[in-house]
Parts: sequence; C-alpha cells; structure tokens
Amino acid sequence: PDQPLHSIDLLDDLERRCVVEGFNATSVEYARELTVLDLFSEQARLRPEAVAVVDGDRKLRYGDVDAASNRLARYLIGLGAGPERVVGICLERSAELIVALLAVFKTGGAYLPLDPDHPEERLSFMLWDAGADLIVTSRVLEAGVPVLAGEGRHCVVLDEPGVAHQISVLRETAVMPAERLAPMSPDNLAYIIYTSGSTG
Repeated sequence: PDQPLHSIDLLDDLERRCVVEGFNATSVEYARELTVLDLFSEQARLRPEAVAVVDGDRKLRYGDVDAASNRLARYLIGLGAGPERVVGICLERSAELIVALLAVFKTGGAYLPLDPDHPEERLSFMLWDAGADLIVTSRVLEAGVPVLAGEGRHCVVLDEPGVAHQISVLRETAVMPAERLAPMSPDNLAYIIYTSGSTG
C-alpha cells in the first residue's frame, strides 16, 4: 500500500514487448513509385464490376467510377487543370465527390476540399491562399456559397445540363500522359488541407 503507482509495472516483459514493439511493427514493403491513382486504376482494371462507391441507394462499380473520372479529368484538363494546379472541390459527400477527387488526381492536379458550411471569409481566404481558380461544385452549392463564383474563378457545375452533357461526350478511356498539360509524378502536390489550428 505504500508503493507509489509509477513504480508498479502493469505489464510483464513479454506484454511490454508486444505492446511497444509488436503493435508498432507496421512497416510493410510496397511500390513507393505508385500513386493512389495507380492503385485505384489497377483495381478498376482487375475488378471493373465490383462495387467501388455506395451513395445512399446508388452503387457505382469500379469501371463506372473510372470512366466518369476519366471524362471529368479530360474536361478539367481542357480548363487548365494539371500538375501543381489546385482545384477546389465543393460537393456534398457523394459519389460525385469521389469521381471529382479522382478526376483531379488524373489531371495531375491537387484538390482543395471546400466545406460549404464554413464562413465565406474562410473559404475566400482558402481559395486565394491556395491559388485555386477552378472549382468543381453543384448548382445548389454554387448558389448557396457565392464566394465560389468570385472574381477570376471558374466553376464547373457538375449538375448543370450543359456542363453535364459536355462531360458525358468525352472519352471514358484512361487519360494518357500526352493529354496532360505537363508530366505528373508521385512527388506532385496531391491536396491542400486547411485546419482550424486545433487539429494540427
């Protein structure tokens, strides 16, 4: 009863090794030159019929997501998206959000997630600071967050009929390196995240 708590070992040597060393032995070999996009594309090639995204009652297969993101990537490349260019994405959690993220990766660009619930001043700062002048969004969010369509910015409104049609007629095959505005590599910027400061 007189022994201080800090001097009591709760684990024996075997348990300590297991917790300190065993649980932390998470290093695995992997192909470091591969990107998230490479890994997704491989799954789409190997399992095109497998479900990749569930959005409410909708289920999109890997092949569908791959094709849709290829079409959107070509559209974004036509607007100047490419390596080291930041594309803002302001969409609700949905299948379209996943397609948009992959499409930006396929251009070689970096995505900037934009939460429509953030104050307009914060969104405006994020867009300015990141240099994002191309934004992927929806009609509802474009109307509800006026800063998205600010001066010098181009909004790709995915559910606007004219834009949706232009995207739908583009090729759904893989985006080839020659189609991109510049070569891309695993070292390219992938995303920019702004935090409140309290989350690190």
